[in-house]
Amino acid sequence: MGNLCLSNETINVRLKRINLVKDVAQTKENIIGTTRTSISQQKKTIKQKSMILDSKPSSNRIESRYNRKIFEFINPNRFNLNRSSELLRTLMRLQSISDITDCFKLNYKIFEDQKRIKTSTQKDIVQQISFQPFTREKIEEIKQNPNRLPADTALILMPPFSEFDRIVPGVYQTSVTGIVSETMRENRIRLIINATYEMPLLKNPEFISIRVPIEDDPQEMILEYFDDVADLLEFVRLKGYCSVVHCMAGVSRSAALILAYLIKYTTFNLFEAFLHIKSIREPIRPNIGFLQQLNQYEMICKGQSSIEFETIEIENDRIKVLVPKFYRLHYPELYDVEIQRQIHYAKTKQSNQNSPS
Repeated sequence: MGNLCLSNETINVRLKRINLVKDVAQTKENIIGTTRTSISQQKKTIKQKSMILDSKPSSNRIESRYNRKIFEFINPNRFNLNRSSELLRTLMRLQSISDITDCFKLNYKIFEDQKRIKTSTQKDIVQQISFQPFTREKIEEIKQNPNRLPADTALILMPPFSEFDRIVPGVYQTSVTGIVSETMRENRIRLIINATYEMPLLKNPEFISIRVPIEDDPQEMILEYFDDVADLLEFVRLKGYCSVVHCMAGVSRSAALILAYLIKYTTFNLFEAFLHIKSIREPIRPNIGFLQQLNQYEMICKGQSSIEFETIEIENDRIKVLVPKFYRLHYPELYDVEIQRQIHYAKTKQSNQNSPS
């Protein structure tokens, strides 16, 4: 694990460069604005082709959009993993996907936690139930009045957060605003993994909804859910249907769960899986605690680690942050943003500890 030391001035210079790049990108967008319709049509055509390819979600071949390398799903009848797949074996005895609810009484963490009222970080889990997902008409109606919404909610109504992204055959990722009835029917979605504590759980006969009650906090033990979620996703895929994993923005919690699934049930390692998902869903950014747990999970499942971390000491603030080394080479903007994110997190934590109770 390497060590770097960055001054606040250096960090500020890097952030200014990021803002400059964004300004240039915005200028280019304004110049070529007249071609946006054709670009949008091209994206729509690509997505339609993907939907056709996904008509067979049990396909065993995956072409990485990052480097066109071919990966495969591991045959569940032959794989030799160090990690338990007991839940998958239990699920495969079911007659249909709808029978998953019969397993809720079984002794698996994900089923036991459907009754929880607080997260491990002591946040109240929303107990409200939603009986109907959004429709496209409703989403458009909400978009017409964005000023009535909190800024962060208005943001996730828009692409790329609201996109319904096919990560591999049978598994999709989106934000809470991407859970739209028409889109889910078109993509043969039967299972919804709700990786939030703060959003209602959807109860609808067309879909099975299961909550992973976690906060987007580095202290959360998301590792405890990796096996069960991976087994559920693989069961639905093997039955010829599709699943979607969502959190609030489709950035951290849902990405971590899908990365764990790829580690367990495909020939991707963690590094390759990250590059693959990021090439499809650009905003993904699992928090550093989740990445460390994914690194641990990869060691358990595959017996080796494909990513390394480096420690960075911030002068004057006496703060140390941990960043994946590959961010610096492949995603320099994400590298700087992650440093700022952890500095903010550390300062907030210190402030809370110093404030009178």
